[in-house]
Amino acid sequence: MISKSPSVTSIKLNPNFVQSHFARALALDELQEFEFAIESWDELVRLQPEETGVYVYRGNSYQNLGQLEQAVENYEQAIRVDPENPVAIHNLGTAYASLDEHQKAVEIFDKSLELNPELPMGYASRGQSLTAMGAH
Repeated sequence: MISKSPSVTSIKLNPNFVQSHFARALALDELQEFEFAIESWDELVRLQPEETGVYVYRGNSYQNLGQLEQAVENYEQAIRVDPENPVAIHNLGTAYASLDEHQKAVEIFDKSLELNPELPMGYASRGQSLTAMGAH
């Protein structure tokens, strides 16, 4: 049970201990408790506003909830912090694909692949959007 986990105890002892918030948020994501995970990601954003990964993870939680506009906002914030982060860029593309904005998604996937041509998920996602558009 997450409420009795070491990360929760650690947070109670030191509310600013980043690693405990991170462990808790990941555990909640793994348990598919995305609403609660977002609360932990929110706390991490407060503690580390310049940490790209926090926005990416929070975006993933929002995307898993189907809250795609919030996912887009988080991925865009991650990209503002680190404009050359191929994972943040790729995830932004997946959010647009989920919004059925496949042309925009393909352009975003292309950018992520420019930054990291060895990103296998980029090719797969790009192909899925091209298929959805009727292109092969």
